[in-house]
Amino acid sequence: MVVIQGAVQVSGFQHIHAFEMDSNFITSFAKNIALSNVSFYNFPVYSHETNMTVHGKFILNPISGETTAYAIDQFMFDDVDFIKIDCDGPDRLVLQGCLETIKRCKPVIHIEGGNLQIQRDNNVNKPLDIFQSVLDLNIGYDAVIGTGHNPMHILFPRT
Repeated sequence: MVVIQGAVQVSGFQHIHAFEMDSNFITSFAKNIALSNVSFYNFPVYSHETNMTVHGKFILNPISGETTAYAIDQFMFDDVDFIKIDCDGPDRLVLQGCLETIKRCKPVIHIEGGNLQIQRDNNVNKPLDIFQSVLDLNIGYDAVIGTGHNPMHILFPRT
């Protein structure tokens, strides 16, 4: 919520698109921030469109279920300055669903990550693994990998 509020009040972003699969969080956001330039989407995002089983903020089964998840690239956003991912586990997969948007818009990418990504994703052994799909694009990104209990990881496009 703090990131959305800051983006609305301080950064001058014209519009915020926020994807949140837990409707309780959306209700909290709506009570605490002005919604005139924020669009909330009440479904999960993932590497591709798929049906999955979710409970609260967790994906229990990513290959079958009654909840449809979408890739960010499906929305064809054409002016993206900043992507923040905080999904407690499948961050790498959500990022893979943004690769075309990243190539087109070259946004700053912020991932709040800790041990959950390493525990829940067999393809993540270290924080840099989360970003590898973006770095492999070879479009000029530098990574800043955070440390500590709940580190912030950021990818910056080179200017």
